[in-house]
Amino acid sequence: MKLASRFNMRHLSIAVLLMSQSVYAQNACAQLLESKNTPPAHVEVKLTIDADKLTKLARSNAPQSWAWFKSYSEDYLPKSIFKFQGMIDGDPHNGNFGPMSVNGKVQWKSLDYDDAGTGPYILDYAKLLIAIKAVDSVKKVKASTLWELYFLGLKGEPYPETPALISEFLDMSAAEYRKLEIKKASKFSVGDKLLNDGDKSDPISDKKTYNLVMEVFRRHLPEGTQILDVGGREKEGGGSGSVNGEGGALRFIGLVKGADGKNTLYELKQTADSGIGNYQPQTVTLQEVLEFHVLGKNSKDKNFQEVNVNIDGDKTFVLRPKPLYFYDYANKAKSNSQFAEFEALSLYNAWYKGYMHGQQKGGKEYLKALQADTDGKIFEGLKNMTWGYLEFLQTFLPK
Repeated sequence: MKLASRFNMRHLSIAVLLMSQSVYAQNACAQLLESKNTPPAHVEVKLTIDADKLTKLARSNAPQSWAWFKSYSEDYLPKSIFKFQGMIDGDPHNGNFGPMSVNGKVQWKSLDYDDAGTGPYILDYAKLLIAIKAVDSVKKVKASTLWELYFLGLKGEPYPETPALISEFLDMSAAEYRKLEIKKASKFSVGDKLLNDGDKSDPISDKKTYNLVMEVFRRHLPEGTQILDVGGREKEGGGSGSVNGEGGALRFIGLVKGADGKNTLYELKQTADSGIGNYQPQTVTLQEVLEFHVLGKNSKDKNFQEVNVNIDGDKTFVLRPKPLYFYDYANKAKSNSQFAEFEALSLYNAWYKGYMHGQQKGGKEYLKALQADTDGKIFEGLKNMTWGYLEFLQTFLPK
């Protein structure tokens, strides 16, 4: 049976919607996915398209993937495992984790929590597995090793030997990390002005918007800092939109003189409804998301704030230091050296995801439920679901 013949016209409609970032498209996609008629895929179907194209789509369509989970996840996994829920990332992939200086300490954190919320732990792990397998369709990061390290994290046990490309940051002092922030700011700017050359950032063409964003930074930056210039998001993957009307959520970049007199970068990033909302309703607040993924329970850091801005209506943004995002390249992993680093990141992030799940309420019970699956049905179901979703995606992308 040819791959395309396994899908009907309903899936063609879904595929068109997958290419759109509009709220209408996301909601319509969720509605189209409500009826079930896609059979589970066999493990490791042959992926026939360029991995870069598949990877980009797999890592930028969180709302649609959670709609797919709502319709199909019970075809692959036992219903009982979905009751174990807590705070999750919603869109985990290797480009969304990295070092961040929080409250004077460099830590490994989730860098992108637009789609964070509450949902089943097992599907959060599945989302990470899908993102990894979209990249390594030729060379393989073993699913069994990822699963073992996820278990290790769930148990609260330390990672056996932290990869060098991660430990070099976690061993840094806040002052050493600050030097990296200064270096990155120098690549985005000349003097007290952002380059705004359409490469590092986009110019804000509307003067009213420019002045408004400058004022927002001025009012909300930590004491002792000074906003120098603002621009738009740089050209990169993901779901954020241009400041001049293209795409989805807005993102602004601020060149800021720090309290130490050195320039640094901040970003003002619009939040959107969590993609997990296409799986189940969300009631978690942005402050709760920040506390869990960044700050720690009941913790405050003036570098991380929720800000309301009136740009064509009230919108909610997160103001924060711009992450370094050193690992964006690892979403391609073409050369042997890139793949080695990609594999190291994948394994570490599988452990980190398990650790974050296991530390929450119900984490121990969730671990026990997984350990009780002695015949490996959950593990096999995860693999089948991963390839089922990737097969679904690749069917509708240009060959």
